[in-house]
Amino acid sequence: MRVHDLGKELDEETGLFMDTAAVMMHLDLVITIDTAIAHLAGALGVPVWLLLSSAPDWRWLLDRDDTPWYPTMRLFRQPRLGDWETVLQRVATALTSLLSRQKGRSLLSPVHAGTKVTIGED
Repeated sequence: MRVHDLGKELDEETGLFMDTAAVMMHLDLVITIDTAIAHLAGALGVPVWLLLSSAPDWRWLLDRDDTPWYPTMRLFRQPRLGDWETVLQRVATALTSLLSRQKGRSLLSPVHAGTKVTIGED
C-alpha cells in the first residue's frame, strides 16, 4: 500500500474538485469521514468506506452498513458516542481482509479499472 502527497496544487487551477475527482477515479478505495470527499467518491462510484458518529446526519439512516444513495459505499458506525477506536479497529480488520483477498488485483470495478481521466481538457 502506498500513500502519495499530491500537494497543495490539487484543484487550485481547475477548482470544483476536478483534480480530486480525476485522482479518485484511479484509487482502489477511499476511507474518509462524512465530508464532500465521501460524497464525491460515492457519486463517482469509487469504493468508499465512511466512518460515522453514533449520531450521524439523517442521510445515513440508522442500523445499516450501506446507503441507498451510493452503492459503492460501506458505513462504519461508532457503537457509542466518541468511540472511534472500535470504528478504526473494524476498518483495519476489514482492510486487512480485503487486501488478503485481492493479492495484487485492483479493488476497482471493471467499469473504473479502464477509465482514462484527463484534467483541464474540454
